[in-house]
Amino acid sequence: MKFNSSHISQFLNDPVRQFQLSFLLKQAAVLIGSILIAQSMLSLEQIGKIEWLFYIGYIGTFFWSNGLLQSSLRSSQDETPAKRAEILWNIFRSKALLSFAWAICMLLMYPFIWDDLKIGFAIYLFFVVWMVGNVFSAFLPFLFYRMHQYKNLMLFNILYFNIYVTIFILFWVQGSVLDNLLLSLGIFGAVLIAGTTQAAYSGKGSGLNFSGITSAIRTALPLIGYSLMAGLAVVTDGWLVKIWSDDEEIFAIFRYGARELPLSLAASVALSGAVIPLISSSTESGLAQLKKRALSWMHVLFPVSIALVLSSTYLFDWFYGERFIDSVILFDVMLLLVISRLIFPQSILLAKGMYGLIFKVSVIEIMLNVGLSICLLYYFGLVGIVAGTVVAFLCEKLIMIFIIRKRFQISLSTYHALSWHLLYTMLICIALLCKYIIIYY
Repeated sequence: MKFNSSHISQFLNDPVRQFQLSFLLKQAAVLIGSILIAQSMLSLEQIGKIEWLFYIGYIGTFFWSNGLLQSSLRSSQDETPAKRAEILWNIFRSKALLSFAWAICMLLMYPFIWDDLKIGFAIYLFFVVWMVGNVFSAFLPFLFYRMHQYKNLMLFNILYFNIYVTIFILFWVQGSVLDNLLLSLGIFGAVLIAGTTQAAYSGKGSGLNFSGITSAIRTALPLIGYSLMAGLAVVTDGWLVKIWSDDEEIFAIFRYGARELPLSLAASVALSGAVIPLISSSTESGLAQLKKRALSWMHVLFPVSIALVLSSTYLFDWFYGERFIDSVILFDVMLLLVISRLIFPQSILLAKGMYGLIFKVSVIEIMLNVGLSICLLYYFGLVGIVAGTVVAFLCEKLIMIFIIRKRFQISLSTYHALSWHLLYTMLICIALLCKYIIIYY
């Protein structure tokens, strides 16, 4: 057998792969948690309320959290370790300040959403602590990656995955008591807040002045805007579903179906971020690394996506149960996002510091997304919302590809294996069409 300890050593010494692993394990943990909730004794209406609760927590944090994290990845030729540490410390303090501000907003919202959630204030408080802790902990992979603390990165990946999954297993085994789940998550969130603060403070640069916070937020503003536009697809899709139908069961079906393949989302987001410092330091070698690593993921994610298209009906019935069978077609259409996910023009623009330009493109994308989703919702229902997202996201990538070609004279083939991509795109589209032609005809 050719696979041996040298392969493991090679993986452990590859910081980009370790950075990707943090996203993969987190997505895997969330997937396992969602399966255990679906298999629990909670009713579909109760599951819909849980999804609504997590949705509320998400919409107030995703844009500034992701924007600040993305701003931590760009490096310059003259960046010293001390300067890097100072930048990361200011980014952490900015995230902490905004996290606690949103936590206060969430607590003030409790009287207005209590009728929908039917949970006591004390348990709701634990949920808010979990939300803050989860936002805090998202900073750790970026901190360890940029400070070259790869052993700490690996340790965090393992601990987060195991603790999160254990919490949901205990919830499932102990009779599916929602209060116990939120209580456990809250305690885990408090640990994450303390651990992240300690790790960030121990590696900080000099100074405690608050001017660093304003500087970090100001630098990240275009990326916060970009993240807002990119994440608004999830937000607006959720609101469209609630407007279309106020049924909690419909919302649960949509949330369970309208999810990207976790492996695809985690791998693409992590690779996109990990190569930014490489491209910033050396464009030619960075683009070569991007092309090589993107191709290796293509050979994994496209075949997996095609297999899931063909088997999703059986897998949903097995993992989630018959009550989520209507989510299958939504999931199948969402799998098409792998087509655009595995193209990375945004990494080049971020490495070049074109933050404002990325924000403008993202505005176009969200306008297309909302417009297409509303139009297609009228004709195709929930499937139309998902299809609008898929088409809009692909258009965004095509616009970025065109801009890079015109502004930097960098062709798509320089950083992307186009022939392989076209072949896989054709195969996944054929698989999807054949499946539903057989089902409906």
